[in-house]
Amino acid sequence: DQTGKRGDDLKELTYTVTGNVITGEKLNVTLSTTAVKDSAGSYPIKVTVDASENYQVTVTEGTYYISEQNLTITSENVNVVYDGLKHGISVSASAEGVSAPDIRIYYSEQKISDTTDLANNPAALTTSPVRNNPCSVPVYYYVVCGSEVFSGSRTLTITKAPLTVTANPASISRGQAPVNSGVTYSGFVNGETAARFNGTLSYSYTYSSEMPDGDYSITPSGL
Repeated sequence: DQTGKRGDDLKELTYTVTGNVITGEKLNVTLSTTAVKDSAGSYPIKVTVDASENYQVTVTEGTYYISEQNLTITSENVNVVYDGLKHGISVSASAEGVSAPDIRIYYSEQKISDTTDLANNPAALTTSPVRNNPCSVPVYYYVVCGSEVFSGSRTLTITKAPLTVTANPASISRGQAPVNSGVTYSGFVNGETAARFNGTLSYSYTYSSEMPDGDYSITPSGL
């Protein structure tokens, strides 16, 4: 195989012979490729052998990989406060002289070790995995440009939204058992309500019926 950067002059093609060749026996090897220096991609290296009929020749052809000179990948971590919406990471890539459809970006929730055929890998997604609940998870990305695959990861973090539960004021006469007037919520997002809670609202009081007149606390809990 041979590698190079787009725009650079093509390198000399070389080969290796394995086995013993008797001095004077005919063995002529010619290498050729369709690679051109101004186009990134994978190009076959063809091997033509003219050898003595005394040898059984097995040929392994190679590949000339030409990569981009200036591939730019842009990605950022995502850190948002819970808003009830779905969030994922965003990755963009560009390279001089390469049209957008020729650069492919894949995403995955797991690290992919074999990136040779991402288009047919069920773990490789064409859009970012998303989350809509509090979390902090890695999202892996793979940028395919020509024959090269560039990989990385970003962290998707959704922190809990602040929510305030305030007990409403209540009035009673001395000697009565403590009562409550419900609560007021502040901080729900995306149209959510207290129906999202799994617990049961309960109250505790710093007042009992034997206490004198005064102001006492009502504390909600259980949500």
